[in-house]
Amino acid sequence: MYFAENETVLQKVLAAYDLPETPIGVVRYGSGHINDTYCVVCQPKEGKAIRFILQGLSTAAFPHQDELMENFIGITSHLRKKIEAAGGDPMRETLNLVPTRDGKPYYTEESGRVWRLTNYVEDTVCLQKATPELFEASARAFGRFQMLLQDATFIRSMQNMLLLIVMVTIFTMGTALIFAGILTREKLKGQNFFRIVFYIPNILSVVVISGIFSAIYDVDRGLLNSILGVFGAEGILWKGEQ
Repeated sequence: MYFAENETVLQKVLAAYDLPETPIGVVRYGSGHINDTYCVVCQPKEGKAIRFILQGLSTAAFPHQDELMENFIGITSHLRKKIEAAGGDPMRETLNLVPTRDGKPYYTEESGRVWRLTNYVEDTVCLQKATPELFEASARAFGRFQMLLQDATFIRSMQNMLLLIVMVTIFTMGTALIFAGILTREKLKGQNFFRIVFYIPNILSVVVISGIFSAIYDVDRGLLNSILGVFGAEGILWKGEQ
């Protein structure tokens, strides 16, 4: 087997993978300055050569490599589902990790450095120089990548959260100012009692308050839905949409 460089390290890394055939060559791929990227070539007894991309992540650029790979796996898994749903080819349109012999998605050296092996996308080229046409094609590809990452559920939840923040803030602050004005300027019967009642939330634990409001808004046994049930109305899912 031919190794362009780093023979000892590369042999140890490749031994962790169950490749279809013994590699006949490992050569540096591209001219990147961050990660170490190699093309691994395996030649079956019959048919064309099978190639893989082996990449050793830079510990200087990516000190938290397990977290990086967790993010990588999450994104590629999400993209794979989107591509399959659209009738595309996930083997060509996103990166696909080759698992190690023990079923892990990547190999980790004793030093903590991560190596990942992906299928080589055939009939493609590795371009080292940029042109205006390549910049345009890259922009289109990145735009499609962003589109595939969009999640309708996530966007809807963000919209609901922002609406809740705005509405709750306006309602809470407005109501609080009204009651504060009444309790400080008007001479009301039981004024001190109401001051104590309104101040109690400030001395209660957040956990206790959360428990109280969970009991109030509970779908099956909550106070609000119990009151609605008295009038024959159907209970409301206060803390969700469905």
